[in-house]
Amino acid sequence: QITLYLNAIQAAQQRTRVFLFFILGDQCRLFCHSRAGTQYTDPFNHTTMPYLHEFLWRLTHSSPADRGHDVTMEPVLSCDPIYDQVFQVDVVYRVVVNLCTLYVYQPFTTTHLYPVGQGTRCFVAFDHENWRLVLLKDFWRNWKYDSKYKTYKALECKGVSHVPHALAGEDIAGRFQQTEVLGIKIVHFRLVLDVVGEPLTKCISMHQFAQIISDALQAHYKAYRKAGVLHRDISSGNIIFFKSRGYLIDWERSIKVTGIPRRREQRKELSSISCQGTWQFMSIKLLEDPDSPHQVCDDLESFFYVMLFMANRYASAPLTSIHMQAYRNNKFSWTGALNAFREVATGKRDTIGPGRILWGWNTLHFQKTHK
Repeated sequence: QITLYLNAIQAAQQRTRVFLFFILGDQCRLFCHSRAGTQYTDPFNHTTMPYLHEFLWRLTHSSPADRGHDVTMEPVLSCDPIYDQVFQVDVVYRVVVNLCTLYVYQPFTTTHLYPVGQGTRCFVAFDHENWRLVLLKDFWRNWKYDSKYKTYKALECKGVSHVPHALAGEDIAGRFQQTEVLGIKIVHFRLVLDVVGEPLTKCISMHQFAQIISDALQAHYKAYRKAGVLHRDISSGNIIFFKSRGYLIDWERSIKVTGIPRRREQRKELSSISCQGTWQFMSIKLLEDPDSPHQVCDDLESFFYVMLFMANRYASAPLTSIHMQAYRNNKFSWTGALNAFREVATGKRDTIGPGRILWGWNTLHFQKTHK
């Protein structure tokens, strides 16, 4: 419960960490929460020990950055000349990425509300200089991988279509903008893309859905053939559309391919870092043997599961919503068991084995009744 309180405060504000203290009778504990986790003191008697008083004195006399505020997100005040042009709500922030000055309000994503993951926040940002809306993605990246900005630029140089263009991207400098989690160095990073897309759930028909998947497949093919880049994280959340055309995004886990299978230890590292949250779309081979090398055929199999999962959940079909949900639970859902990965692999094998899907979908609008 304490961790949820800390995370809720951090998720609702532009902060690098949160301080909190709890008092029960004469016993007190101090807590500090950041992307590295929650640290806390042993209980102490605040009526006899000076720790709480010293903490409050130091906190009130510290700079905003030392108090945990992310000072790279600067509130736009009413006296600011640009205030009348960007003001929409109570709080607007100014943020600079490279030389690109943007104005944002609040993220439209929700993954940052949870204490696990990369703390990703996506904003619809206003680029005042060019008078346009862009996407600002704020998250904590693994230091070992190339930044998304470099990957996007490499794909752009090779003429890979159906991939957003990166306008800016940089690691955020500062004392508390990097940390270490389970031996992995992570750094606060921001990326600006020229496309503010819609998720697959917003498709208006199966025809549009199929077109978007086709575009994403083309992006994957060209990235692999032209730029020698393998995505390795195909999921429903990493395919978006803009003006009815599909885009493949989130290339952080991509690698340069040389035709030589990746080492087993590299695949093991990937499975422990990047497969959380997208394991529903992993290939049968990777589910049964997480140490096996990730190859292009695994990504292509993931595309099939994205189509099957999303169509099952949102498209109109002859079966009832109860039957559709039962199918998803059998083929994709996490059971909590130690061998859950193998169980999901078995469910997927049963689906692929017959070589056909036992029901058909129509081209009516996507529905939300199958959730």
